[in-house]
Amino acid sequence: MRCARPTIVTNIPARVSDYWRRTSHCCRLRGRLWRLVAEAGRPGRVLSALALTCQMLWESRRFDAAVVASTTSGNLFAVAQSLLPFRHIPTVMIDCLWYLPHNPILRLLKKLQHHLASRSVTRFVVWASHEVEDYARAFCIPESKLQFLPFHTTLKGYSYTVSNRAYVFSGGNGDRDYATLIRAVRGLSIPVVIATANMKALKDEPVPGNVRVQSCSHAQFRRLMAGSAIVVVPMEGGHLHSGGQQTYLNAMAMGKPVVVCGARGARDYIAHRYDGILLDHGDVDGLRRAIAELVERPGWAAAVGRRAQRRILAGPYGTDDCMRSVAELAFRASERRLRLGRTTQCAAAQSMEQTAEARCVETTGLPRRG
Repeated sequence: MRCARPTIVTNIPARVSDYWRRTSHCCRLRGRLWRLVAEAGRPGRVLSALALTCQMLWESRRFDAAVVASTTSGNLFAVAQSLLPFRHIPTVMIDCLWYLPHNPILRLLKKLQHHLASRSVTRFVVWASHEVEDYARAFCIPESKLQFLPFHTTLKGYSYTVSNRAYVFSGGNGDRDYATLIRAVRGLSIPVVIATANMKALKDEPVPGNVRVQSCSHAQFRRLMAGSAIVVVPMEGGHLHSGGQQTYLNAMAMGKPVVVCGARGARDYIAHRYDGILLDHGDVDGLRRAIAELVERPGWAAAVGRRAQRRILAGPYGTDDCMRSVAELAFRASERRLRLGRTTQCAAAQSMEQTAEARCVETTGLPRRG
């Protein structure tokens, strides 16, 4: 059985799922010293990433494939495999939340980085289907190297109580556009809670009396989401990749009606007005109408939430489901490499046999005997 021993080396912690713990071996820097180094600002984090990359390269000799997150250590590992002369193993890269820098020099360096990585990476996994074409065009990567897989919920193992209190919840730090949400709910009677540590996402928009902005722990974030009547995920436009999947998938799993500003990335997960509402980036009027309709039609809002929950429960949105799909990509890449190696060996042996036959005929005039 494949899970009889770890066949995958990774920088993704084993705790993400039971399946991943059984299937992979996670490289990590051990000891208090490395923890102190990692906490010593950006230079310390870079040094830790370099050390982890070296460890993964060393340990990869014992494994059939690698799965890495597109972090500093994962990107360094992929580039190093393409540049170093010794054997490299098939690699799958996930969490490819890539940006295209505005600075032309940084943009060129970013393209070079991903081009080098693509020489050793078998598949780049993206969480939005449009990123397959967009990344291929932006970074000159063959589309065949890019694979869309659905993202997953992250609620397993955590306790929370789902209720339906009269407030709108919105939260998260990355690429959020809370200014659009604040403008949309200004003057509405329903309270709004925004859970974020990224105050820049408010874009200096004055906060009205019905909106509360706060930073909170992961547990508080889940509790606030679970107690809300509506969840809004206002994503910022103008980025190459689409985010917010973890937030709205968790909300859908709780049975919440979800409104997402960023239809292009969310349509892989939500059918508009069936199990959620999809809007364009920055659509203040559309967001205001959507929230008002959900408030004024509680029966319809509840039905939207139930359909969203059914989609999550019926679909491949568990963490184990996602990591199993990722692992299968790595296994298939390893098996293809093994088959190619056997074919090459057979071809080499056949060529040697034909050469020996020709030499025998040339020397003796007689064919070789079996």
